[in-house]
Amino acid sequence: MCIRDRVWVRSWAGSSSENGFAVSVGPADDPWIGGGYYGTLDLDPAGGGTMVSAPGFEENAFLVHLDVDGIFLFGGDMGGYGSDAVADLRVGAQGEVIAIGGYTDTGDFDPGPGTSTLAHVGGPDSFVLKVSAAGYLVHAAVLASAGYDQPRAVELGPHGGIMVAGGFDGVIDLDPGPGTASHLSNGVSDVYV
Repeated sequence: MCIRDRVWVRSWAGSSSENGFAVSVGPADDPWIGGGYYGTLDLDPAGGGTMVSAPGFEENAFLVHLDVDGIFLFGGDMGGYGSDAVADLRVGAQGEVIAIGGYTDTGDFDPGPGTSTLAHVGGPDSFVLKVSAAGYLVHAAVLASAGYDQPRAVELGPHGGIMVAGGFDGVIDLDPGPGTASHLSNGVSDVYV
């Protein structure tokens, strides 16, 4: 990884398979990394003992925050039974991170010590998380249908808006709150924003 004139590399090794799917750099040149892992994993690339474990033979999502020099600041995992992974993320002006991903069973999507249970609707569902720069969950939301839905990209607007793009089939509720914004797919799989 190269940030400005600093060059460093970090790697993670767990008991099975780990994949980084997303990276975004914050206002202090501090990267957030998101992905999925199987088995057990130390989220601190220096081996600091921030261990997480995915249940059974399932994949859990993870978030890691490093400083400008690649030193570990925060790490946490999310999910439950089923396949869960961060697909994309963006860091906002205040250092907060918006992470999106998919999950296939009800699980805890607070990457910190708290609990935020997201229910599974059907097929793969989509999660949207807002996490503070310190790693505290600010908000967790679901975009879900009874069929297939998968988030692919997230972007932050200049005034704090969050845009998520992905695909779905069947009927999907795209209201991340208690309301409903139902959309019906027109074919095998359609795009949502």
